[in-house]
Amino acid sequence: MYAFHTLLLRHRNVEDFRVKLDNMVDRIKKGALHDPHLYIPWAQEIYHPHLGVNGNFRDWNVLGDLISDEPRLKLLGEAINDYSGTSPPPTQDLSASANVPEKSSFSIGKLASSLKHLKVGHKSSKAGEVAEEVTKEATKKVAAYRYITENINSIFAEIFLPEPAKDLSSQTRVVSIAVLFYLRKIDMKTRAVNIAQSIIQNPGSHFLFDYERLLLQNLIK
Repeated sequence: MYAFHTLLLRHRNVEDFRVKLDNMVDRIKKGALHDPHLYIPWAQEIYHPHLGVNGNFRDWNVLGDLISDEPRLKLLGEAINDYSGTSPPPTQDLSASANVPEKSSFSIGKLASSLKHLKVGHKSSKAGEVAEEVTKEATKKVAAYRYITENINSIFAEIFLPEPAKDLSSQTRVVSIAVLFYLRKIDMKTRAVNIAQSIIQNPGSHFLFDYERLLLQNLIK
């Protein structure tokens, strides 16, 4: 089913072909809905998009693996993993480069200062090693936050262009929507919702299949 939608993406402007393929996809979908024994991978996203993405897509262990195979999402996935996989989120002035600021009580500057005193104030090499490790993790988290906030809007704008790239698949688009669901679950809900709203509300700048629109509408509820 996703292969057919990928073909529709690539040939949207070929009217005769698009209409015939669209009709065929509709017939297949209607038939599949009445076949309880038919298994279709990622079926919920196409057949019941009003429910949002399925449970597997909400598990980072699954979603992270899928993203690693998507060239347009790979670096974003690595940044999300670094950001959500370590301790509290940064604040500093990182939000200055973002359209939608995220709030946090964490201060990377205060942490670095505290760790410096910890390392200097203890003779134990173990304390110094711990301080260095925590500082390293915090620095990685800041870099990940910067990458996400500075690149996520352009990544999604490219994926949902009215004239998408020929190598873009419908699976990539669904995985990208699943990324927004994951971001909504951590401390980037505002950003995820704003991206979804922007895609829905600007049809001239973005193209959506009906099931994609319903997935995004579920996200912003």
